[in-house]
Amino acid sequence: MRDSTNSLPGPIKFCGVPTEELQLELSWLRQTARDIVEDPAVAVSTKQQSLDYINYRAAPIAAELARRKEQLGRFAGGSLADPWPDAGVHKALVNTARRLKQEVPLSSYIATTFPYSGLRQTGRATWTGRCIFPDHDDTTPSLVVYDDNRFTCFGCDRHGDIFQAIAVAEGLERFADQVRALARWAGNGDQP
Repeated sequence: MRDSTNSLPGPIKFCGVPTEELQLELSWLRQTARDIVEDPAVAVSTKQQSLDYINYRAAPIAAELARRKEQLGRFAGGSLADPWPDAGVHKALVNTARRLKQEVPLSSYIATTFPYSGLRQTGRATWTGRCIFPDHDDTTPSLVVYDDNRFTCFGCDRHGDIFQAIAVAEGLERFADQVRALARWAGNGDQP
């Protein structure tokens, strides 16, 4: 750490440097400053130059350590300790979404919701059909639906999973609404 002297600002300069190493560097600089002040053999002008250089080196390290401490405090009990006051609802929504994504095959959702796609199985784990996006006038099958519940349209270069398909089908932007719509479509009464 002591031999790195670049002129980048604090957060970039210290990016990737562990906090413990910064603390050691700062304590070493402070101890060196104390030693210089207490040493009677060092000339006054040399002392001042040395202390100025130490302060020049220590100030950005101290500022970075203060920034990290403040940031840590914000996340550990401060204003950002609970970014979602309804974290239980969020967790239930995510768990329901994961479960539905595993249970509901994307191919059957697209085949029933978008009958104009003409989706048909073309391989052991792939289905092919016309694009489901309304602004893509697809005349030849360019949509491929994979067995792992994701799709790609090679005509308009769009891709996604079952929730993007629901967003297109029902015009829903919020993830919670997409999860509820998928739960309704799948016939699950335990919607989040």
